[in-house]
Amino acid sequence: MPYATQILFQSDISREWYHIRRTTPVGVFPGGETPEGLADMTGNTWDWTGSLYRPYPYNAADGREDPAAAGRRVARGGSWLDTAIYARAAARGRGLPGYRDYGLGVRVVVGPPPISEH
Repeated sequence: MPYATQILFQSDISREWYHIRRTTPVGVFPGGETPEGLADMTGNTWDWTGSLYRPYPYNAADGREDPAAAGRRVARGGSWLDTAIYARAAARGRGLPGYRDYGLGVRVVVGPPPISEH
């Protein structure tokens, strides 16, 4: 069974730890890693994306990736306030960029430093 499907049918990940009632540091939920070893990729907070909320199918040429465009932006991944069905990357919500909520955040991604040619 694919990883994403397994997660949906396991215990209710978000509500299982509902007594915590807040976001948590990476690694708090043992056994929740992806097959690649990534931890806590969904379910802590809905994560803002840069994309405007537009209907599927995805079409990058329709202006949804224009950072200057006005409109609601996509948030993905569910939060600790939601049921497990939303704790997946395919879960898609939307909101105006100024919206703030306890279950909404950003995912900071840091790449390795460039390799020097010296």
